[in-house]
Amino acid sequence: MFTVEMLPAYLGDSLWVEYGSPQKPNRFLIDGGLVGTVDRIKKKIHAVADAEGGTCRLELLVLSHVDADHIEGLIKLLGTKDLPLEIGDIWFNGRQHLPEPTAAKEDEFLGAKQGEFLAALIRERGLPWNQAFGGKTIFVRRADQGPLPRHRLPGGMELVLMSPTFKELLALSKRWEQELEAAGLLHATHEELMAALAKERKLAPDDEFLGAEEIDVTELVGLRQGKDTSPANGSSIAFVGTFEGKRCLFSGDAYWDVLEASAARLAAEERTDRLELDSFKIPHHGSRNNVGDPLLARLDCHRFLISTNGNTFKHPDDEAIARIVGGSQRRNPRSDAPIDLVFNYRTKFNEGWDRQDLRQAWNYTATYPAAGAEGILVEL
Repeated sequence: MFTVEMLPAYLGDSLWVEYGSPQKPNRFLIDGGLVGTVDRIKKKIHAVADAEGGTCRLELLVLSHVDADHIEGLIKLLGTKDLPLEIGDIWFNGRQHLPEPTAAKEDEFLGAKQGEFLAALIRERGLPWNQAFGGKTIFVRRADQGPLPRHRLPGGMELVLMSPTFKELLALSKRWEQELEAAGLLHATHEELMAALAKERKLAPDDEFLGAEEIDVTELVGLRQGKDTSPANGSSIAFVGTFEGKRCLFSGDAYWDVLEASAARLAAEERTDRLELDSFKIPHHGSRNNVGDPLLARLDCHRFLISTNGNTFKHPDDEAIARIVGGSQRRNPRSDAPIDLVFNYRTKFNEGWDRQDLRQAWNYTATYPAAGAEGILVEL
């Protein structure tokens, strides 16, 4: 078995992945969504612990990048006392893993420096951190420096790293120090960071949004292709997970051109033109700037997972979904294999794609949670 459950993470990501024996599967978690997502994650952990002898083991806990809609739930999770949780490894590039802002080469990384709140919690709990990479930075080296990094989890899941590269980590490093300095935490000790974390309070986002507009796929596909420039998004840890012949690309909020370059490299390693995937969790919740035609053309994939409730940023963008169902990679949508769009919420920002005329015209299905439910389980 190989399942991906997109937990209801508000406008963010939180992916609960299980593989192996259906009776007692292996598990890993990617991202924690916004702060309220922690209740859903803890419920899953307690259910597993009750069923499997008192402890829930995650082979891996991944923070793809430091944006609030991916990190907040993990900060709350690791700040929970007496949680019946065992973690095999944490993948997360903290400040100590970033290159110096003035670095010019891939091998110029920081030594042991203080990170931000999640880093402080990892240290406080004594958890394994980037252990699969010798405790060092998780990144993709230049194409002339060998094949893409691979790691095999207990139970046989193989992960192939696709993002980030040195360029994106360098951009994040420059931004990271600026924001810490503005917050008065640039030179904070571990104790000072823990004290600052204890004083944090969250403000609820505004729930007032506009409704969805009429969808014209041809017009949307014809719009000029955008590109994300957020340093945090570009630093996303993204990878392909493979188990028993099934394969999913977990992309965080990574840049589409970085993913396309890595997909090309992996496809070349496998002596094919297009990277075959059973599912693709599309980056940045379906932002128009993170779903590029060249990336879609590089993939042979017919199931696309979209994780967001649309709050604040109104994701997914219709332009991104239009590129998936009607972009240049689909030479003839009517005769091509059908596309399956899988949403972990039904919202006014995505329900427009559930129209029968659109589904028939562009040969796709739209899968949502059951009525009244949030979150969805995907069987690969």
